[in-house]
Amino acid sequence: MLAPLAALLLAAAAPDTTWGAIRGTVASDPGGLPLASAVVEVLSGGRALTDSAGGYRLTRVPAGPQTVRVHSIDHEALEVEVLVPARGEIELDVSLRHRPLMLDPVNGVSSGQGGTASDAAPRGVAAITDFPALEGPGTGMEGGAGGGSGGDVLLVRGSAADLKLVLLDGAPVYAPFHMGGLIDSFEPGLLSGARLYLGGAPARYDGGVSYVLDLATRRAGADRWSGGAGADMMAVRAEADGPLWRGAGLLVAGRAVHGASLGRLEGEPFPYRYADGLARLDVALGARSSLAFTGFLNGEGVRVDTVSGRDDFLRWSNGAGSLRLRFPVAGSRAEVTAALSEFDAWLPNPADEWQVQARLRRARLAVDMTQDLGSLRLGYGYQYDRQWARHKGLDRRVGERLWFMRDTVGSVGGWYVDGLYRPKGDWVVRGGLRGDMYAGGPFLSFSPRLAVTWLLSGRATLTLA
Repeated sequence: MLAPLAALLLAAAAPDTTWGAIRGTVASDPGGLPLASAVVEVLSGGRALTDSAGGYRLTRVPAGPQTVRVHSIDHEALEVEVLVPARGEIELDVSLRHRPLMLDPVNGVSSGQGGTASDAAPRGVAAITDFPALEGPGTGMEGGAGGGSGGDVLLVRGSAADLKLVLLDGAPVYAPFHMGGLIDSFEPGLLSGARLYLGGAPARYDGGVSYVLDLATRRAGADRWSGGAGADMMAVRAEADGPLWRGAGLLVAGRAVHGASLGRLEGEPFPYRYADGLARLDVALGARSSLAFTGFLNGEGVRVDTVSGRDDFLRWSNGAGSLRLRFPVAGSRAEVTAALSEFDAWLPNPADEWQVQARLRRARLAVDMTQDLGSLRLGYGYQYDRQWARHKGLDRRVGERLWFMRDTVGSVGGWYVDGLYRPKGDWVVRGGLRGDMYAGGPFLSFSPRLAVTWLLSGRATLTLA
């Protein structure tokens, strides 16, 4: 009776000799760069995705001859026969030939209604001019067609089409998140704080249906000058900060994506460009009062054609600047912000030799008051916002002849009151009311806000907003 049981236990403890493993890397040909998120699968069963370094590992692969298939969405698939050793591991490094995806063309079709563009305009231009006007109650927009969003002409990741509000030291930034994703959207060392609201944002903010992101840059160093610079295969960056005079400091920083090394590896022009710069000046005025100026510029472009010597880049850029004065008044903290923002986009069409341009400008004035009353923090203030938009089309075959132009302008002003209550325990309650008056009519649009947050633990919170 004990002999069969012992034999069964020995068989179960014996090492399994019917399985092996496959590991290796996947690279892109001809550049030789690691290929991330490629699929490596054994046709008899089992698959894995490559990591950011192109590496992968497949375990519990049946021993013996196996067919391995490697594929990625923009590369040619490859199949190879391997012999997997029992209780062993085989190394398989492969390269996949780059194969760009061919997409069907997108053609613009004119509706033939409501536009003032010439009947002889290049195809697609009339369709762009026929966007419905943003006017009437609730929009506060005046003027002709064209819309108030930079996305009307060029859809950019993070642009106004996202229905978000991103503030950098109080200045709205239309498209703050660059498309390439090759470097951080903002250099982390330049920021002193960031507040993200995915819902139930405080009544202080006059927008952001998708989300509100309030970014604050850090003050310049007041003791001594310091800085640094760096470069890698993708980008260069530099920053410096220090005192100008007693109570005043300056911070400057800049970055650029070059892609020079990747261009040499691929043997083709690098298809992307990006650069930005930031400066901040702080001046202490005494008695807990201060003045701060922040300026931010960036430019981005994507190549849409490889024909040399032609303006074949989709280009867009941002500019934002703010002047903030902080001072105490009657037991409260006051902050007055004046800000200007601009967004420009150029959409060239190399085939038809025409170009569409969009320029958005925004001026903003805000007065914000904050007062602490025990466990209650009370905020109230007023904000005024004025926006301008211009969309136009140019025919570059005849000396940049103007085909169409649309101007749009609008304004909104709003009062708000907001309270943040922190009772004893793990609860935070925030509520407020905002009233906005648009240029389209003499009425107030009221927006109540309420959010309740429960601190479940040190790593989790629950918010109802």
